[in-house]
Amino acid sequence: GNPQYRQCKFDGNSAAFGGGSYAFASTIIANCSYIGNTATSLGGGIYAVVNINMYNNTFRNNSAVTNGNALYYQSGGSNRLFNSIVWGNSSNALIGATITHSIIEGGFAGTGNLNVDPLFVAPVAFASAPTSSGNYRLQDNSPAVDAGSNTAVPVDSYDLNDNASTIDEAPD
Repeated sequence: GNPQYRQCKFDGNSAAFGGGSYAFASTIIANCSYIGNTATSLGGGIYAVVNINMYNNTFRNNSAVTNGNALYYQSGGSNRLFNSIVWGNSSNALIGATITHSIIEGGFAGTGNLNVDPLFVAPVAFASAPTSSGNYRLQDNSPAVDAGSNTAVPVDSYDLNDNASTIDEAPD
């Protein structure tokens, strides 16, 4: 079918492909965390095959032996990442994806993308993966606060604390 994952934690896991999760086709992933996952091959946080739409997700402390430490998008199809943070992983591989209004360590071309530390409250290093430790809430002075786009928020979107994704002007 067309699975939808909302308000999920994929934290502290390991697998060959997609340490946190493996998304095959026509999947929506919204308001989820991918923290401290490892893969012995591709996609420490997630291995995404085709037509994966991701909104308001956080990728931190993920690693993979081969490639795609935070997330690995297989080329082809329509893969999209919106209003998300990909920071503090052993490296990032964002192949074959449209990315907007996100904080991407090392930068990524796209509307509203930033290459700045998102200022998590108490992050831990990626070398500690697999782990689910750390505090990945944003500090009050984070550049991610209100930096997302309202047009890229799924209907009935709530964060991991069960708060509406858009509280002020725009989603964090």
